[in-house]
Amino acid sequence: MPLFADLSDIGLYMDQVISETNRYTMMVTGTEVTKSMVNSYVKQGLVSRPDKKRYGRTQLAQIILVTLLKTLYSLDVVHHYLTTLTAELSWEEAYDLWVQAYNAQAAAETDAAVPLTTPTAQSASPAVRELVHLATKALVAQRVSDALVQAMYTDADTGPAEK
Repeated sequence: MPLFADLSDIGLYMDQVISETNRYTMMVTGTEVTKSMVNSYVKQGLVSRPDKKRYGRTQLAQIILVTLLKTLYSLDVVHHYLTTLTAELSWEEAYDLWVQAYNAQAAAETDAAVPLTTPTAQSASPAVRELVHLATKALVAQRVSDALVQAMYTDADTGPAEK
């Protein structure tokens, strides 16, 4: 998952935002973001309003996080989750903390907690760090679980190997 500085810094139109979001989230969620979803996120206050129909880096980060988090939580819980993060951190810091935790969790070979030692992580409260850790761990676990179910489903279709 890309860090905030690696996201597009030019104003993107809706189709471009959808393309960018799906580029980063599709492999995790397995579903595509649509124009109506993005419009709904804006109406619900989960994503900041675009400036003259152009979405900036912050809005792209918001859409990516909402897209990922909604696979775990209701949109009401996602709203509270993001409000909690951004009460302590800027959007850039909150997004980077989340991405760093997710990337570390996805790369981890064990189920142990992944230490977050970046300056952003250190400026966040222990509660916020734990909140990010648990959500990223759950998302990675969900992804692994989905892959196992898919593999089992495929194996069930082909049947046991013949001797």
